[in-house]
Amino acid sequence: MESGKMVLLLAACLPLLLFGCLILQQPAPAPAPTPEPAAQPAPQPAPSPAPAEPNNTSATPAPPPAPAEKCSVEFHKDQSSSIHYITVKTDSVREITVTCPSGQAGMKQNALYFCDKLDSQSPAIAYIDGVECGRSTFGEAGTATTTGKHSCALFLSSSTVNSGQSVVVSFNVYSPEKRQLLFKCGENDVSLSADGMVEMGKVCRFDTPGEIEVYVKLNGETCAAKTLRVIGTD
Repeated sequence: MESGKMVLLLAACLPLLLFGCLILQQPAPAPAPTPEPAAQPAPQPAPSPAPAEPNNTSATPAPPPAPAEKCSVEFHKDQSSSIHYITVKTDSVREITVTCPSGQAGMKQNALYFCDKLDSQSPAIAYIDGVECGRSTFGEAGTATTTGKHSCALFLSSSTVNSGQSVVVSFNVYSPEKRQLLFKCGENDVSLSADGMVEMGKVCRFDTPGEIEVYVKLNGETCAAKTLRVIGTD
């Protein structure tokens, strides 16, 4: 009886044992494959900068500055009034200004410049369009001692004028002895007495068109002359 129960118990347990063995014999699940890293794209080389286009426009050199114009500054004394004035001699047609030795602007009257005070320690300076063209110190101009035979120098403020316009006629004359001095001023001749050094200038009006000889004479003989062209206005 006991043996029969043991057989029945073994018969009941045998299927369970067989099922457990089957479970143990099944292979373990394979591990999930590790994903491979995505392939990185090969680095692209940096683009080379485009070559600069050649500059075919060559730089134009700046024109050289115009040379400064020159002039001479001279002092003159009007014998009739004993007033000194300044003339500026130049071929330039641009604006001329004068600074007096005192630093003030010279007062212009026609082609003459007047200063209230002439300081022997400072020069009078002339400018053409604001650029200095010449200077002179009162007391240095026209003071050279001349001995021996006579000498003359004549200057015109302009070589060409229209009929009815004026020109400054100035001159320096030296005569070792007393002589008659004659110079042409416009339509007339002006007579003076020369004895030693004479410096003079006058504003002279010329009305007759043509080539006019402006002269200085000593005892009737021409010692200096300039040609003035007077243009008719008709």
